[in-house]
Amino acid sequence: MRFAKWLLMAALSVALALTSSAQFSGAIYTTKSDGTTVNQNTYNSKADVYLNGGPQNQTGSGLPDGVYYFQVTSPSGVLLSTDDAVCRQVVVLNGRMAGAYTGNPSGSIGCAHLNATANDANGSLGVQLIPYDDTPNQGGEYKVWLISQASGCVSSVSGAVITFSNSCAKTDNFKVEGATAQTIGISGAKYRDANRNGTREEGEEGLPGWTINLYIGTSPDPNQSVTTDADGKYYFSIEANTANVKICEVLQTNWVQYGPVTGAIMLPFTADSQKCWVASNAGSQDVTSLDFGNYSKVRLKGVKFYDTDNDGMKDADEPGLAGWTIQLNDGAASATTGPGGGYEFEVEIGSTYKLCELLQAGYSQSSTPTCYTGTVSSADVENLNFGNNIRASGRKFLDANQNGVNDSEDGIEGFKIEVAWCQDAACSSVPPYPQVAQTVFTDANGDWSTVLPPPPTAPTQSEWWFRVCEVLLLTAAGCTRRLPATAATS
Repeated sequence: MRFAKWLLMAALSVALALTSSAQFSGAIYTTKSDGTTVNQNTYNSKADVYLNGGPQNQTGSGLPDGVYYFQVTSPSGVLLSTDDAVCRQVVVLNGRMAGAYTGNPSGSIGCAHLNATANDANGSLGVQLIPYDDTPNQGGEYKVWLISQASGCVSSVSGAVITFSNSCAKTDNFKVEGATAQTIGISGAKYRDANRNGTREEGEEGLPGWTINLYIGTSPDPNQSVTTDADGKYYFSIEANTANVKICEVLQTNWVQYGPVTGAIMLPFTADSQKCWVASNAGSQDVTSLDFGNYSKVRLKGVKFYDTDNDGMKDADEPGLAGWTIQLNDGAASATTGPGGGYEFEVEIGSTYKLCELLQAGYSQSSTPTCYTGTVSSADVENLNFGNNIRASGRKFLDANQNGVNDSEDGIEGFKIEVAWCQDAACSSVPPYPQVAQTVFTDANGDWSTVLPPPPTAPTQSEWWFRVCEVLLLTAAGCTRRLPATAATS
């Protein structure tokens, strides 16, 4: 008889599970092992609780026949059942709970839950709910779920976890005296990471109004979500020793996350590559300082340099120029280049910028563009360099009328022109002369031009002069020098 009974039930469950509606009728409830209910659904122990269902009076609606999953969670939905979902199946026959589903008459599901004794009032046969963990709810409250296996209801089953549509389930809450789980606190802060190093330091203010999510297991949806308070702080309470916990921030527009730095450790949590805090087990002690650092600004950076070869590009051997003014947005802000010629500005992500140098007397700008413009993304903008140099040029000519002025007279090719730096306007017009810094020869038209080497760095002074002289190829009878009578200076 038992074989025949289970064969019938298995056949009915397979057939009816395929046709039952997602929004199914009937009720579920908890009872003791003998099928009787308890006052206020409060039990002495977890082992006392059985899942039951079906009409509780002659006019009540029955459950659709079929095979169902069941599970126990906290009131907020955190899974507490510890065995595999395949073990947690129950049969409904003739609208009433009819005991655990074992797969077939030979009992191929050996982990099926224990059955209650038959309920004489309505003929139902409940199933025991253990094993399941203690609830984190301080009132000792639990929730039991009956989950339809109708088409479209269950999307996946993996170990103990059932992924399903809530519209395909019925629930009932119950309490167990003295079965409250130990809980721990998890907390941290959301802060403005002004130096962008991923670690909170003194003076870095908290950021209110940011969403922080806590995930348990592999669910893509957060189990808890909070908003940081006026000081940027957040707090979660979870059951001690919860496995596979992850805490992440929700990034806001025009901000960059810098902290935590990947690999940072705040035991038992570690920062992963997504800058979330993760732990395989949350442990049994409160965890603090799980902080998240962000900043809404990036840097515009560059170098002011002496462009010795006049190619507009910063080469490794070209020195930086200190003390130059770089202007942002037509003078709304300015920076002075440092000893190596470097400068930087901090600007808001998403803003536009225009960077220009303030040209100094005697210098020419060799780099392009004259000014840099753009819109700031979430990354620093670098190599906004400005190249400058000092140039000198002239002509060596045959002064046929001996008036010392170039009257469109023929140029003289091949003359050596020497350039030297000197410290004052007198420019060493008498011996000892300054050391020659640059030499150039006139071309076929008698013209010459050169980029002067950078001015000396010592001694320190506000301005330097340079001296330009020709070197006479012949003396007296061959060539007579007219003007200038002294070295040209600037």
